[in-house]
This record gives sequence, C-alpha cells and structure tokens, in this order.
Amino acid sequence: MDIGDRQPVALAARLLQPGTIAPTIPSIGPSAKGRLDRRRLFRVLDYIDRHLEGNLTLDSMASVACLSRFHFARAFKQAVGQSPLRYVLARRLERAKVLLIEGELPLVEIALVLRFSSQANFSRAFRQSTGMAPGQYRREATAARDMNAKPSLALSKYAGTYRDAWYGDITIADEGARLVIRFSHTPALVGDLQHFQHDTFIARWRDRELRADAYITFALNPDGSIDQAKMRAVSPETDFSFDFQDLLLKPVPPRP
Repeated sequence: MDIGDRQPVALAARLLQPGTIAPTIPSIGPSAKGRLDRRRLFRVLDYIDRHLEGNLTLDSMASVACLSRFHFARAFKQAVGQSPLRYVLARRLERAKVLLIEGELPLVEIALVLRFSSQANFSRAFRQSTGMAPGQYRREATAARDMNAKPSLALSKYAGTYRDAWYGDITIADEGARLVIRFSHTPALVGDLQHFQHDTFIARWRDRELRADAYITFALNPDGSIDQAKMRAVSPETDFSFDFQDLLLKPVPPRP
C-alpha cells in the first residue's frame, strides 16, 4: 500500500513509481508548450480533489498546470475525456454521495459545502447523475445498514497491532471508549473508528482533506478471537492510490 509519508498519496509520486497500477489516462506528450504532461495532469487532479469545497475555477486549475486557459481546457479534455468544469462537477457529486451516506449534514448544507448555488441545483445535478434524488439516495444507503447491530466484542478486544505482509504494521488503540487507528509508515493516516454495523467500523481520518474514509471489517475465529481485518474505501471514487483493499491485516501476538 503505497501511501507516502508526506501527504496521503501524491498521485504523481505514485504513478511515476515502477510496478504501480496507473489509470488508463493516456499520456499526451512531454512538457511542450500547450501540452499537459502526465506529471502535471495528476498534479491538477490532486489539486481538484483537495479543493472540492473551494472555488475551483478554470484559471486556478490552468495555473496549477502552468498553461493558459485555452491550452489547459483543450489538453485536459483530451486526457480525461471531460472538460475541467464537468470533471469537477462529477467529483463533487461523488463527494456528495459520501456525505449523504454519513448522514450528518442536511441537504442544503451539502449543497453549499460543495459550492452549488442552491439545494435545488444540487438536487437537479445529483438526479441527472444518479437517477435518484439525494434524499432517496440517503434513505436507500441507510436502509442497507443494520442500525441495531452491535460489535461482537468489547471495543478493547479490537485494540492491538495488525500486520500486512507488504505494508507493515498498523495499530488500533483503545483511547477512552474510542478506537484510534494509526498507520506506522504514514503519519497522516490517523483516524477514529466509528462503529458502522456488526464488526465493521469506519476509519474517519482526522485530516479531513484526505477524503479517503475507509471501512475496516474484522473476522473472528470460532473462539471469538480476531482472525484478520480487511479494509476498503467508503467511496468508490476515493483516490485509487489509497489501495486499502489490498491490505490483509493479521493480529500480531503480544510479546510475552
């Protein structure tokens, strides 16, 4: 799991490493005038994901790419298949899905947070994208969750060190009636585990700019001890470099 030490995972840094899986976005040439090379493209994509709640304009994105508005808009569409502003809209709607699943913000606040001019405009765009209204999407997501399901174990029983053969160790600590998860090689990945249902929790990263909350599900042995834990991103649109799904976390026996 290649999540760099500085920030959650700089897309360009990951994609330029050998042996990693890159998306099928075509390279559109070297850093020639008017072209958007691979490194700058992913710098722009990273900038967009970090500023979905900000004022993303064509000028600001072009500035990150070090191109004129005209050349940037043309090169971005050639690379991604969408205009920059349509891509931003799609990313904001994916972010809205996560906020709706979390169920904490009213629709009008989600609309304003994601820079829609009104709740009506947000609802219209959401329906056009998904085929359902935001409220319906939230109700269906909530219905799929067993709100009455409790953890099988006391919270303290989930605490400990877990090891993935490739990534290394993560720790889960019982800190005053709450569980806190920490990735040993990734200081930015510190989060509170919120119970979701059964033996599944949601890791809500304290750095909310990561936009990569993840489910962690524990599997138990017949004797009630923890056999393993697996993770996956809450949103299917989470940056692919947060490859939580590749982790197989096995409990590390405590030292005698």
